Amino acid sequence: MAVILSSVIFGCFFHVINLAMGRGALLEVVTQMVYATFFGVFVAACFICIGSIWLAIITHALFVMMGTLDEIAVGNKFTGHVLNLNYSLENALTTILLTLHLFLYSLFFCERLDLSFK
Repeated sequence: MAVILSSVIFGCFFHVINLAMGRGALLEVVTQMVYATFFGVFVAACFICIGSIWLAIITHALFVMMGTLDEIAVGNKFTGHVLNLNYSLENALTTILLTLHLFLYSLFFCERLDLSFK
């Protein structure tokens, strides 16, 4: 339960700021919140498995770097454009489906672990 709760807080609370600051349209930000929650569950499962936070830090850094490289390639960072006007429901569903496997695998993995601390 703690894995899910912390992931929802990570995914929703910290990323809703993008909507409040005008850094994305509603569909973009909701998509970001969903895949960030999925990614949070994955990183938590990695932490539980390995017992070190370093894999989580490195994985998160790579994930952020890939998003930054995409923004640089599209030109959002340097041209001053904030909203991606070409973002569609198809893009949102593709993004969510690409990260859904991380979420499902992580839930399966966490369910298989004995976390009862007997």
